[in-house]
Amino acid sequence: MSRVRRRQGRVVAGVAVVAAAGMLLSGCEFVNDVVEGQRLTAERLGVDAALRALTSELAEIDGVESAVYSFDAANVGSPSGLAVELADTGFALWDDVFTRIGAAGENDAFEEYQVAAIVTGGEIRVNTDIRYAGGWLDEATLRVAADAASAFPGSDVGLSGGQDMGASVWLSVPDAAEDVLSRLEGDPAVVQLLGDAEAGRIGFTLSADGLDLSGVSSHELVQWALDQLASGEPRMTTGVNYDEDAARDEWMFVSISRYEGADSVSGTWASSVEPGAGTMWDAFVTAVRDGPPHPASGDCVPTYLSYNWPGMGQTAMVVSTCGEEVVSAHTERDAVTTLREALDAEGVDAEALGFVFG
Repeated sequence: MSRVRRRQGRVVAGVAVVAAAGMLLSGCEFVNDVVEGQRLTAERLGVDAALRALTSELAEIDGVESAVYSFDAANVGSPSGLAVELADTGFALWDDVFTRIGAAGENDAFEEYQVAAIVTGGEIRVNTDIRYAGGWLDEATLRVAADAASAFPGSDVGLSGGQDMGASVWLSVPDAAEDVLSRLEGDPAVVQLLGDAEAGRIGFTLSADGLDLSGVSSHELVQWALDQLASGEPRMTTGVNYDEDAARDEWMFVSISRYEGADSVSGTWASSVEPGAGTMWDAFVTAVRDGPPHPASGDCVPTYLSYNWPGMGQTAMVVSTCGEEVVSAHTERDAVTTLREALDAEGVDAEALGFVFG
């Protein structure tokens, strides 16, 4: 046999070895894929079985109108969830349901799977993770939510919380912001509602078009919000009134917040043009000129006023933090410079009024 033929034989043999190795590796990958697929299928079948058992258990409770779940064990990309509808807002019923959901959520089958539990009753809705559903809902929080639904008919009322987290109530009302603000001081039911939430250390957020409230302590803060809304500019629609077909290029939004006894206010004005022109700009300039609210208590109220316009990162704000240091970049952003120069052109010295740019 010639040297050439021997070399050709070695080459053929080498190719055969490489091909065999490739087939072996491909075979191993295939086996691994099969094993992994079987593991995932077994896990998902376990989740399905646990949800089916929980749904059946909940359906047997007196006062549960319906209990259904969605979970496709064969489709990894399918949505999953548990939906329970209750006949009323009695605490005993809600506590029983959430205790059982929370206990089921401790099942190892749910360890790697996020399953939303949506519970509704009366006008109240709760959306939580089944793994953290137990141990957070108390009677005081449910009562505040029920009282909120009664005080503001036609509203969306929600509860949120979880294990090791505080409970909170949120409320989206269809009423005009001015009507909501007037009731904060003039309607005994609303005054009692806010007082109960604060006394129980229950987070409470009330929103209307152009307005967001998380507790109010003084008439001056209410008046500040009314003054900003009086400009008549379009307002951001929220929650119950939201209509995606009626989206606006320009809108405004004000907020009053109370956290651990301290108040703050904020406002946002979104314009379709750069700072310096338009009625939205005029409203923002007026808010800056007026400065922070001054409650009769003499307390300083942190105030955050922001302005947005089209373009990536085109937002800037002026902030009054009551002496607290504001951390800012070493180099001023272009958007901040644009806002500063536009206010200067209006003859408004924001820093002399107690604001800093951010």
